[in-house]
Amino acid sequence: MISAVRSCCDRTPTFRSTSPVEEPVYSPYIYAFKPHSDAVNSLALGEVGNRLLLISCSSDSSVKFHSHEEKKTIQNCIGHEREVKCISWCQAVQGAFSASRDLSFALWTEKKSECIFRRKDAHELVITAIEADMLGVVVATGSRDNWIHLWDVSSQKKLSSCNRPRNLITALSWRQGTSNIVQTSENKQPVIWDTRDFSKPVVEFGCKQWIQTCCDNQNTQRAAILALVKGGKHTIDEIASQIGVSKRTVQCVKKAGVSTAARHGRCGRKGRTSATTDCVI
Repeated sequence: MISAVRSCCDRTPTFRSTSPVEEPVYSPYIYAFKPHSDAVNSLALGEVGNRLLLISCSSDSSVKFHSHEEKKTIQNCIGHEREVKCISWCQAVQGAFSASRDLSFALWTEKKSECIFRRKDAHELVITAIEADMLGVVVATGSRDNWIHLWDVSSQKKLSSCNRPRNLITALSWRQGTSNIVQTSENKQPVIWDTRDFSKPVVEFGCKQWIQTCCDNQNTQRAAILALVKGGKHTIDEIASQIGVSKRTVQCVKKAGVSTAARHGRCGRKGRTSATTDCVI
């Protein structure tokens, strides 16, 4: 009787093994520093030669490059007039794209503090997502004005656009090697667009319970979208097939730290007590 009560309290079925399932224990961080004077809004990883870079943007209007080997800030980039909301690394151009509440987006490198270019008045409302394609030819921006715009990197001219009602963009992620881009928004429904034809989404996922704050996907035939939502819950959905997604490691980044979780197949898991702000498959 005592055993049965204990099993109910632990929410563990009595027909399963009573031996506990051990979750992997991870160190909270390798090293830490505080390069910004205000909240850090987004992070990106980049590589130049054999040098691993961490790029951050903040509500203090700055973009900063940090050296993983040296464990210090190596470049302080100033150019945005207001809070920098998001940042994305593009290996092809060896630089980082940033988007700001001042309605502009810019391209930076670790070699100098001035931006390579800055495109003003890119949207009518705050830009909340930015992502370049694998070749560094096109960059996509998303905003709370419900629009996704594609821009030519060399000329900064607008190539095409799309919008949907109540489509306040929260994140964008290119399916590398394709013309498709994954999008999450405050309408709680992740979708995939074919950038060659923005007339309608090519894939529409079921509506989630909460707003997705970020997304990422793998460049494989059996790719997956990862959607991070308020409340610290993350979900994994299949894109290319109905076959169970293979085991993969998912990193979830929160303002207060980093956690890692591994799961099989399509899943949803709540592992945080507050909103998750970024993720990487």
